[in-house]
Amino acid sequence: MRVYASGQSNRVFTPILLRFWGSNPLARSFGVLYLDYLIKIMSELKKGKGKGENNSQYGTCWITNGEQNKKVKKNNLILENGWRLGRI
Repeated sequence: MRVYASGQSNRVFTPILLRFWGSNPLARSFGVLYLDYLIKIMSELKKGKGKGENNSQYGTCWITNGEQNKKVKKNNLILENGWRLGRI
């Protein structure tokens, strides 16, 4: 179940809903409660999406030569010319 389009955050979603409900206090109070419900659903849907291979940092590491830091894929890791694991 997708509540919002991909790439859309609740920061964008909130003003749209509040504008839709307008200045009617009853509609607005209902809207805030409904918005809290939607935010909770969105949070549940995103849980676990960035674990393991789905994490954008998966399979990378930092190397340094003492002055510069670089992030490289672990399968392309070749330490030469003073480069070592870690960063400063």
